[in-house]
Amino acid sequence: MAKNTSPASIHTSLPRKATYRQSRGIPPQELLWYALREKWPDVQREYLAIPNRLFRVDFCFADIFLAIEVDGWTYHGKYLKQFRNDRHRQNLLVKHHWWVLRFAAGDILRHVGDCLDMIEVCMTQLRSRDSQNRRTAKDDSVILDHKAPTISIISEIVKA
Repeated sequence: MAKNTSPASIHTSLPRKATYRQSRGIPPQELLWYALREKWPDVQREYLAIPNRLFRVDFCFADIFLAIEVDGWTYHGKYLKQFRNDRHRQNLLVKHHWWVLRFAAGDILRHVGDCLDMIEVCMTQLRSRDSQNRRTAKDDSVILDHKAPTISIISEIVKA
């Protein structure tokens, strides 16, 4: 049987403190994409989350309104204009009932497993609230908005 050599399996098989070089030079956005696809095949990439807007979220689970963004210094922190644009985009997503998880590129490279754990926790919370609100709406004949505010994870990944 052939050994699984996808980028995600290469990286997730490394020790928790594996370096970028050890992950064979895979860019952080690609590494997270492979890891997400391996765990949740229904994840979407470059998704147009808000109608009539040109920007896309890096990854998402559209059924539960969970957006996942990868922030690297080159595109997301080096220039003030880009920094402001990212805040504006995130505020628009929240306005349209999306939860937004943001991961720093370095955290993905060093702790992709922790990133996946955080995503899974949020998915569980969103699905649980969705299920609970459907029951409440059915019981009380009331439709509730179950979406929650943004969760911002930039450097909050537990450092091993």
